[in-house]
Amino acid sequence: MVGDLATLEASCQALYHQRRFQEVEAAYTSLLEEGVDRETRAVVHNNRGHARYMQVDFPGALEDLAAAVELEPGLAAAHYTWATVTYRLGGYSKALPALQRAVDLQPGNVEFEDGLRGCREHAQHSA
Repeated sequence: MVGDLATLEASCQALYHQRRFQEVEAAYTSLLEEGVDRETRAVVHNNRGHARYMQVDFPGALEDLAAAVELEPGLAAAHYTWATVTYRLGGYSKALPALQRAVDLQPGNVEFEDGLRGCREHAQHSA
């Protein structure tokens, strides 16, 4: 199944660059319907969640990202994207622990660290 995921990832990257997020979402949905192992399911939920986020389907994105975190708690990108969506919805204090978890899982990831720093600032100003 890893080969299937690698092939799908390559196809989806091209679609992402073309901003064809509905097609990306559909491709990941079809892979989930095929039945994949737990680790692959986590990655697919994460990626479909990001595609939904890019379509401003925040409830769908949060659902997928929560599933990804539940399936694979060590998937830093899922924590980060869940926090990003939550942050965009104004849930700064709810986003902080997930951003911290992403930073803890991938120390040195500048994007994650910047997100955590910005969220902390917004949380302090909105408190």
